[in-house]
Amino acid sequence: MGRGVLDGAFALLEELTRSGEAGLTQIAANAGLPKATAYRLLRQLVALGAVEQRAGQYRIGPRMFHVGQAWQPAAALRAAAWHPLRQLASAISGASVNVGVPDAGRTLIVATLRGDADDAIEVRPGLRFPLGVGQDRLWAAYFPNTELPPVYTATEWQRLVRDVRKHHGLVINKECPYVPAVSTVGAPVVHSLTGEVIASVSARVLDNRVLKSIAPVVSRAANMVAANLSRLTAKNPALYSW
Repeated sequence: MGRGVLDGAFALLEELTRSGEAGLTQIAANAGLPKATAYRLLRQLVALGAVEQRAGQYRIGPRMFHVGQAWQPAAALRAAAWHPLRQLASAISGASVNVGVPDAGRTLIVATLRGDADDAIEVRPGLRFPLGVGQDRLWAAYFPNTELPPVYTATEWQRLVRDVRKHHGLVINKECPYVPAVSTVGAPVVHSLTGEVIASVSARVLDNRVLKSIAPVVSRAANMVAANLSRLTAKNPALYSW
């Protein structure tokens, strides 16, 4: 099987991971593939059990679910975040809360608790947000050579990143570029020894009027995650790697 075929198959799987369920035309367009190519690859993925097809709609199949169970990223981080995330969800009524890590300038979700915002866009562990969504401003503020998101001009993006630095990593996003109904507050999880930003804690809400009031709560949760992680990894610093 050629490299191009593998790339196409994974593009389809990533799109289904993002959308949950969709028809052929939408999947092909979002994955950047010709419709005929997408159809052929989806047929093969269905035959392998990696994708399910029902009434003209496609979704991730049981085989991918079983394969995905072996993926357990950032075990120490997820353990450190378990209690702070629950406290955060309790403190902000209806909030969807999650922990993400930088992945090539994008946000990879490793832990989440469902809330009202998931009705607009469902976020699950393993989801990799499109460029310009999630905590990408945070990664751009602290990591060099981050790619410019296509939904912003260079001037807009530089202004947003400067604002994150000014507020010590706090990200307040009144409107998601792809889902305007969702607003987000995110705060950095900082390595206790190096001062490096290693993750983020964020809360997604449907009412952007509460963003400023919940920002300190999100920051406290991020600090709690960092403190828990420091204790968990005190005897084995290698657990900081993921």
